[in-house]
Amino acid sequence: MRSPTAVARSLEELLGDEEGAATAIHEGRRREIPASGLAIGRETDNDVVVSTPLASRHHARIVRNEGRWFLADLDSTNGTFLNGERLRGEARFLQSGDSIAVGGETIRFVVDEAETGDGAALASRIPLVKRLTVGRDAGNDVRLTGPAVSGLHAEIVMTGDRVEVIDHGSRSGTRVDGAVVQRAQLAPGAEVGIGPYRLVFDGNSFIPRDETGALRMEAESVTVSARGKVLLDRVSLEVGPGELVAVIGESGSGKSTLLKVLAGVSRPTSGEILLSGDPVQSRLAEVGYLPQDEIVHPRLTAVESLRYSARLRLPRDSSEEDIEEAVRRAVSAVSLEHVAEQRVGELSGGQRKRVGLATELLSHPGILFLDEPTTGLDVGLERQMMDLFRSLAVVGDHAVVVVTHATHSLDLADTLCVMGRGGHLCFAGSPQETLEFFAAESFEDVYLALQARPAVEWREDFERRQGATTQPETAKARPAPARRHVDIRTKAGQAATLTSRYLNVFLRDRVNLAILLLQAPVLAVSLLLLFRRDLFAAADSGGAPLVATQLVFLLAMITIWLGAVDASREIVKERAIFARERAMGVTIGPYLVSKVAVLFSLILVQAAILIVLTAILRPLHESFGTYLEVYGIVAAAGFVAVGMGLLISCVAGNEDQATALAPIAMTAQLFFSGGIVTVKSMTGFMAAISTTAFGRWTFQGMGTALHMNGRFLSDPASRTNNQYGFSFFDVGTGETFGLLAVFAVLFFGGIVLLLSRRKPG
Repeated sequence: MRSPTAVARSLEELLGDEEGAATAIHEGRRREIPASGLAIGRETDNDVVVSTPLASRHHARIVRNEGRWFLADLDSTNGTFLNGERLRGEARFLQSGDSIAVGGETIRFVVDEAETGDGAALASRIPLVKRLTVGRDAGNDVRLTGPAVSGLHAEIVMTGDRVEVIDHGSRSGTRVDGAVVQRAQLAPGAEVGIGPYRLVFDGNSFIPRDETGALRMEAESVTVSARGKVLLDRVSLEVGPGELVAVIGESGSGKSTLLKVLAGVSRPTSGEILLSGDPVQSRLAEVGYLPQDEIVHPRLTAVESLRYSARLRLPRDSSEEDIEEAVRRAVSAVSLEHVAEQRVGELSGGQRKRVGLATELLSHPGILFLDEPTTGLDVGLERQMMDLFRSLAVVGDHAVVVVTHATHSLDLADTLCVMGRGGHLCFAGSPQETLEFFAAESFEDVYLALQARPAVEWREDFERRQGATTQPETAKARPAPARRHVDIRTKAGQAATLTSRYLNVFLRDRVNLAILLLQAPVLAVSLLLLFRRDLFAAADSGGAPLVATQLVFLLAMITIWLGAVDASREIVKERAIFARERAMGVTIGPYLVSKVAVLFSLILVQAAILIVLTAILRPLHESFGTYLEVYGIVAAAGFVAVGMGLLISCVAGNEDQATALAPIAMTAQLFFSGGIVTVKSMTGFMAAISTTAFGRWTFQGMGTALHMNGRFLSDPASRTNNQYGFSFFDVGTGETFGLLAVFAVLFFGGIVLLLSRRKPG
């Protein structure tokens, strides 16, 4: 669908001889456009030579007619792009600051300030001064509004002849010619992008372009391969502002893969995806993507979930009023006002889908990608959801791309994309054109037609119908843009929000919380009652040091068990939520901080219960300082165990796997910690393996703090029958904490590595 203001006219209609003052900027050089027009192409007889095989010999021309400038595509092979829109044998009005892309090279069209009368419409220019601040706050020199713009987003500074743009830690980033930058020098023709706004630098001033609203997407020859298998095969697709596009096709045809690539969740092996002329990876803050998995916590109310998401997705300096307004708009857009205060887990399937959709609408994205949002819904609810998507596209000013298996409401789409096995795009056109192409009476029959012939044959028919020609060169996928810097204040804000949300969710799971809190006292009492009360007393008062070591060992193992069990499901159960939030700018550090803050607080309580009950039921006959020392070792071991549990949660594919892996990891600690089989009794190889069990160092550290060697020496029976030896319990407290710190670093380093290797989306 073309922009309603776009006007197409033939080249013959546009040619005229009126004079005017306009400039084309290419590769930093300015060229005045003569009255006869400006020719662009690959041959040297053009005014602007674009020496790439992707450009045609005579590709495009800028001409003037009736006081206005136009860009005309000269039936080029690959089309001419105007502000991200592809033109094929068409012409469009030009405005000052427009971006023209030919063969991958950019030309800026600028109307000189002297242009008046009926000439091309001029945007208000921003003069170049020593310092220009740009952002959402009213105090900026250039004020831009919208959820993608931070309070102080960026500044432009001039030092001598050097002009630079500097990003101020914004959430959505600052772009220069489509690339996200922290700091970059500006040459004439450079374009500074901030959210949906563009500032075109002509060498003397900035021409602002307001492009708020739906984005235009252009995917060209997108291919995805994995392990030698082609998942998507050279798919090209255009989505215009305000369009509703439905992607249908056979199972395994690459529909979800296509959606992830288009949304910037994953990267193509080759090909390119542009949003209004910029690489999709540079504009992720303006993209909404709803995966098949639910991305909301079931124990939060709809409004609570949206508030937390708004704090994570909107700029760091957004006020509470800004957040509440964004939540109100999102709730209203998906018609959830009547259930906004109910917990998500209590809502119907369709309502939960709407909460997920509302989450994506918080930042008012220009384009929405929805993966199977109608799965599991009956025909009536499916129609309601498709009506909603239609409304979001037309009224809400979003382009919407939806993958669906449902066929009852496809007539609402502007475009149907039909995918076939092997990742082939078999057809793209209106619903009626789709039925005609496949000679089908209903959309269900389209699936039967796909099974009747190989997908590649349907694709060839479609390309012949389009009159498609082979491109002279396939664009390679651009390298991933540099990861934006996230300042410490943003990370601290993310950590605070994530911790608050996690604690809220954690406390609302009353059954699980009760189990976790009762584990420590139940296990402690059951364990302690197995031993005599005077176990730690002096030898002449009935003490039994060798038996006491068994109690010390089991206390260490219970602590490790509690920490591992507490954490083993806490990442895997919200993997989809974190993946989506990470794509929106949440970093791994704050996410881990939120987990550790809650889980370590829990283990501190559980460890305190263990030590207090031990002191009451089986006194250690040590000073208060020793009790604190033992508690510190137990708490540190619990912290490491939390790390082990979270690592298990990263490795596991689902919650059931995590539940199964935790006991296996715990068994290794039991076998190699020196309590069941002493290290002195192990073979050399197994003794070496036991050094990798942090439970061993916990056991040794606790025994050393309790002066077990001295107790052995004071007891004749233990002195002659000491299976541990006198070097086992000889690890200083500092050394114990140091060794446990090493294990913590290894576990949490592994977590960061695993999380960073998972693709956000």
